[in-house]
Amino acid sequence: MTQVFETRCAARLENLPALREFVAESCRNLGADEAIGFALKLAADEACTNIILHGYSGREPGPIHLTVSGAPQQVTVTINDFGHSFAPEAAPPPDLLADWPERRLGGLGWHLIRQMTDEIKYTSDASAGNFLTLTKRFQADDQHQRREGMEISFDHHGPVTVAAIAGSLDALTAPQLIEALNQTIAAGRVRLVADLSRVDYTSSAGLRARGGDLRLAGAQESVKKVLELSGFTSILKFFPDAAAAVASFGG
Repeated sequence: MTQVFETRCAARLENLPALREFVAESCRNLGADEAIGFALKLAADEACTNIILHGYSGREPGPIHLTVSGAPQQVTVTINDFGHSFAPEAAPPPDLLADWPERRLGGLGWHLIRQMTDEIKYTSDASAGNFLTLTKRFQADDQHQRREGMEISFDHHGPVTVAAIAGSLDALTAPQLIEALNQTIAAGRVRLVADLSRVDYTSSAGLRARGGDLRLAGAQESVKKVLELSGFTSILKFFPDAAAAVASFGG
């Protein structure tokens, strides 16, 4: 007998952490490992973020109905909404090659969804709404443990500023990080290190800061994979820890 877990909420950013936890917990209940739970949690987060920001754009936040079901050797997440319909195949590929200042925003969400899942289906019906089905088969090697929310603290090492970030970077918390980094740059402190050693989750929304000379340190493997899939490892410098990143600026 197929097990199915369901939840429903309003299409609001503050509901994303609960949706992510629902997907992760459902995957655990279906016997999937942490790697599959992480992949589907990230894919569902990206899809729901698009629904919230774009699907219901110009409308009152409608419902998001999310189900997680198991079958032999796979888990499927189905997301139902009543926002604007969308053709996933028409989503433009993200710009993964341009340098940091010139990189065009947009497209990373669907890029990550495609990378994290094995099968994607999308249908739209005037009365039943939009249905996005994401399937992940039992073959992955990522490990992930989650922590809600985000905290940022700054520490100055001469001309270098270290931003120690803890928790989750997603569509809800990313604006807090971007504002904090922009204020630091505006104050003339343009040599920045983002210490990611206590970041246990990031979506594409957490990767949009601009300006300054930003270097990344201590990224966990699950976080680093998202950064790699998003093309950030080719344009930003990575270091094993904050001390090494600070030292890389020299005198």
